[in-house]
Amino acid sequence: MSQELTLVYSGPRAEGLFINEMLEEEGIGSMAKDMLESSLKGAWADGSPENNFQIQVDTENAEKAKKLIDEYFRSRDNK
Repeated sequence: MSQELTLVYSGPRAEGLFINEMLEEEGIGSMAKDMLESSLKGAWADGSPENNFQIQVDTENAEKAKKLIDEYFRSRDNK
């Protein structure tokens, strides 16, 4: 992974964990951060449960990652 990262997902933790695993299965390394959990360890709450999980990927993989995430949301919404 290079040092340039791009945010490709921000949302609920449960869905973020699934998306993070999906990206890894496609060979896209990622960095996931639970903003709410991190802030609670610091004795303050930052973020809401519905928008507290972030996934960043190497900028050169960002388009591929965004496409996979979009396909996931489309398939989920069509069920």
